[in-house]
Amino acid sequence: MYTIYPLVLAKLEGDRSLMTYRMHIGEKVWVPVVVWYIKGGRKNILVDTGASREAIGDHFNGKYGEVVSEMEKIPA
Repeated sequence: MYTIYPLVLAKLEGDRSLMTYRMHIGEKVWVPVVVWYIKGGRKNILVDTGASREAIGDHFNGKYGEVVSEMEKIPA
């Protein structure tokens, strides 16, 4: 049996229209940067599906956002 934990590492502030195709232009929204910790089986797995810092900066006006590590929530 596997258990999957979402871990929020940071929050980015961006324009909502980036995700709603030309709707809600100018509205700010917080977007979480998430990695996934999969526990179970013979090995535990950490999956990072995020973009590079440079790519994030291109879409979020160079703002990297707030770091919010939840790594302490990983069970031993």
